[in-house]
Amino acid sequence: ELTHNPSYSVTEITGLQSPNANINTSPMATNDGSLFNSSRLGERNLVITTVINGEIEANRIALYKFFKVKSLCRIYFKNSARDTFIEGYVESFECSAFELGQKAQISVLCPQPYLKSISEIVTEFNAVFSQLKFELDLPYEGIVFSSVTNEVRKTVYNNGDAEAGITIELLASRRVVNPIIYNVLTGQSMRINMEMQPNDLITIQTEVGKKHITLLRGGVEINLINNLDRNATWLQLDVGENIFTYSCDYGFEFIVIDLRHRDLYGGV
Repeated sequence: ELTHNPSYSVTEITGLQSPNANINTSPMATNDGSLFNSSRLGERNLVITTVINGEIEANRIALYKFFKVKSLCRIYFKNSARDTFIEGYVESFECSAFELGQKAQISVLCPQPYLKSISEIVTEFNAVFSQLKFELDLPYEGIVFSSVTNEVRKTVYNNGDAEAGITIELLASRRVVNPIIYNVLTGQSMRINMEMQPNDLITIQTEVGKKHITLLRGGVEINLINNLDRNATWLQLDVGENIFTYSCDYGFEFIVIDLRHRDLYGGV
C-alpha cells in the first residue's frame, strides 16, 4: 500500500482519467468536413511518482519486487465515489538514485483501458425462498425448509461507463439439451449445441480479450468453442438496464444459471 505507507509519499498519479480516443474519419471529396468511420479507446498509461522515505535503498528495492519491469501487476485505486482496480504491465521504473529526496517514477501500460469495480455483481436466475418459521413443531413426515424457483427473466444493471462482458455459468442437475441465453432487449443470443449430463458446468466468458467457453465434467475442463452456434453473438451488457432469459430443447427445469460481471469505468 502506497497511500498510508510511511516509506513512500505519492506526489502524483497520471492516467486515472479517461484515456484519449482514436477517432477514424475520411475526408469528403466535394463537401466540407469529413465522415466518421469508427472510434476506439487506446491503452491506458498509469504513471505513479513517489518519494522514497526512511531507509531509502531498502525501500526502493522493496518497490522493485512489486513493480518488476515487463511483468503483470494489478493496481487498486479508491476514492469517495469509486473502488476500482486495473491490470497492466510495468513499462519502466525510473529512480533518481543520487538526488536528495529520492523519487521513483513507475510507468504501467494497461492494454484494456477501463478500470473495473472491485465488487463483482452476481445475478441468479434461481431464487431460494425460506419456508422455515418458528415456533417449530416438526411432523413425522418432515417439512420444507426452503424452495428453489426458476425465474424466466432477470434484469441486470450495468452502472459503469461502458459496455461490459459477462461470465455465464450453467449447471445441470440432470440431462439438458442445447441451452440458450437471450438478451431480450437486443434480440441477441448464445446457444451451446450439446447435451449436458448431471453435474456438468458450462462457463461462458464474453469479456473482450478473454472470450472462452469451457465445460467442467468429472474434474476435466473441455473447450466448447466449437459447440457455439454459428448464429450466436457474444453477449455484452449495455450501460443501464439489460434483460436476460434462457431456454433449452430439453431439461429447462434442470438447469441453474448465474450471471456475473464487473462495472467498467473510464476514469475515477
